[in-house]
Amino acid sequence: MKRILAPIFLMVFLFPSLALGEKMGDLVERNGVYYKKFSNVPFTGKTTGKSQGSFKNGKEDGPFVLYYDNGQLSSK
Repeated sequence: MKRILAPIFLMVFLFPSLALGEKMGDLVERNGVYYKKFSNVPFTGKTTGKSQGSFKNGKEDGPFVLYYDNGQLSSK
């Protein structure tokens, strides 16, 4: 059991973006397609923070939830 948990633990702490997703501020929009900063590959994954949702091939995919600075729900 310890042999399984140790690599997972290390991955979460060494690569938090894999476990938590990206923040919208870490993405760049070019011609309606979102990319990670300094990348030419369209972003696929989840966003966290004030704007939470999923992207597939650089496009929004599914519902998005937006929050105000105080943490209250802004919109779904």
